Amino acid sequence: MKHYLLRTLLFLLSIVNYQLTIGQTFLNGDFENNTAGGFDQINLTNDTYNSMMADCFAFGSYGDMDIMNSATYCGLAQNGSWFVALTGGITDAITLTLTSTLISGQSYTFSFWDRACVSPGFSTSAPPIQIGVSTINNDIGTILYTVGTPVEATWTQRTLTFTAPFDALYISVSMATGGTSDWTQIDNFSFDTVSCPLVLDLGDDAILCEGESLTLDATLPDGTYLWSDNSTNNTLDATADGNYSVEVTVDACVYSDDVFVDFITPPVVDIGADTSICSGENILLDATTPGATYLWQDGATSATYTASVDVNYSCTVSFGSCSSSDSMVLAVDATPVANLGADVGACEGEDVLLDATTAGATYLWSDDSTQPTLSVSTAGNYSIEITLGNCADSDDVDVDFTPYPVIDLGPDSTICFDETLQLNATTAGATYLWQDGSTLPGFIATEEGDYSVDVDVNGCITNDEVSVTVIDSVANPISLSLSEYCLEEGDSLMITDLGENDSLVWNTGAQGKEIPVFIAGVYSCELELTCQTHTSEILVQACQVLIPTIIDVYVPNAFTPNHDGINELFRPSIFTTWPVEDYSFMVYDRWGEVIFHTEEPGKGWMGDVHDGEHFVRDGVYVWEIKITSNTVAKKLNGHVLIIR
Repeated sequence: MKHYLLRTLLFLLSIVNYQLTIGQTFLNGDFENNTAGGFDQINLTNDTYNSMMADCFAFGSYGDMDIMNSATYCGLAQNGSWFVALTGGITDAITLTLTSTLISGQSYTFSFWDRACVSPGFSTSAPPIQIGVSTINNDIGTILYTVGTPVEATWTQRTLTFTAPFDALYISVSMATGGTSDWTQIDNFSFDTVSCPLVLDLGDDAILCEGESLTLDATLPDGTYLWSDNSTNNTLDATADGNYSVEVTVDACVYSDDVFVDFITPPVVDIGADTSICSGENILLDATTPGATYLWQDGATSATYTASVDVNYSCTVSFGSCSSSDSMVLAVDATPVANLGADVGACEGEDVLLDATTAGATYLWSDDSTQPTLSVSTAGNYSIEITLGNCADSDDVDVDFTPYPVIDLGPDSTICFDETLQLNATTAGATYLWQDGSTLPGFIATEEGDYSVDVDVNGCITNDEVSVTVIDSVANPISLSLSEYCLEEGDSLMITDLGENDSLVWNTGAQGKEIPVFIAGVYSCELELTCQTHTSEILVQACQVLIPTIIDVYVPNAFTPNHDGINELFRPSIFTTWPVEDYSFMVYDRWGEVIFHTEEPGKGWMGDVHDGEHFVRDGVYVWEIKITSNTVAKKLNGHVLIIR
């Protein structure tokens, strides 16, 4: 298909019913105001011309201007003495200065005279003159009008009525075509008082299909006509590409207009054959034809169309009144949805079932199996492609298997009343739930009972439990008794444990529940049990010997009840020459509250409150001891520091 670039009209010629503005004229429209002297000035440069001619400025690139007053070149001036000639085709140009600025939107009428002069040795042709308006004196500006071809050796008046497209102070004059040997003469530019009220309008530029025709109508009352093909009828049938122009003369007014007609072959439209796509897809229908306009089935006017639904698609492509159409049918098939869900985590030894079931579909798993489901027991990435008709979808999922955590709380254990058992279930990445609801990795067992924990790693849970037995504290079972109140010199007596503890170890080195003594003094024994050691002592006095009462107490200033078996008890050491009659040992907290009290000599404090209900914090605590022996009483107090 052939394609033409439409010519853009650069001028606006609108003849309206408006008289010229009174008083507007050219400062030097007849070229009489010059310093050329009394003879012709030929082949002037722009600068020389401008230095001689007032209010008329030459600026063409060829620079070959003429100021003449003789009859040597085709005759005298049209009126007055002087006229001007342009040469060098459109490369020579001048502007004429107006008395006042043209007003945008205002209509004006002026006339000028032109003449052809084809003289051997000087010129070969005389191109038509084109008229423009400009805001500066060295630019053609906007072309308004192109007149007919000048007549050889005869002055022809040209009358122009126009609407100023913008405010302008200059009328520009140049030749429309030609070469460097062309020569057109001009003279007597003047605004006219003649009213030219008619309007000539051939219509807009047109694009027609081949084989059509367009009748151009220039009819004006009492007009005479001259078309661009030199025909003289009031109408002209346009049947070929080109620019058609006409001049219509009515009395003293010359009206002109032109129109460009382009004949084209109908555009070839092909938006594709009938086809199908899968849902969620689209295709691009392309009817692109340079310079055309488009109309799709839904009124869209772009050159391309994105199709995605079941519709009969069509497009009409037009050049002016010339158009062609094409259509196609698009079928949209359903696309299956493959969805294996989120990545899966399971415990070792379990099976994970992946399900891609879709009615009417076929399947291809990453292991080449073709069933709707896949059972997996090893970690990895599994993918599926589901095909339904011509459409397919795919998905994949990561499956990870977590081993069950391995925990061991140890065997069933027995602890002493003042001990604890640390149970540890620490496992990387795990959460914990003990029998009492606590959630730490470890648990300190302080009481007798069964302890259990659930260890959870990514939903894989292992349980273990242990039984703890606590050996309770027992009161001192040693109760020493003398077979005689005092020891006679040279005699002996027996010290016996009324508690009948056969495993007593005496300070004499003897073992058993009783020992014989032969000399007076203090005798002590020790009974070692599983979780504690008890001691006791007794004074053997010599008969008829006055023994003074001595009470001596040693109290440590710190102890460490941290279950390491060392310095676990805070216990005073007591030495008396006579048996203890009364005894009181108390410990106070910083608010003065009694937190430990015993009347049993030798019994110590392990840092607990209310018989082991809970344990006090590290720090300093106040103690007090009251002791009576052989009617002698003694009271002591001080401070002890607990350090764990």
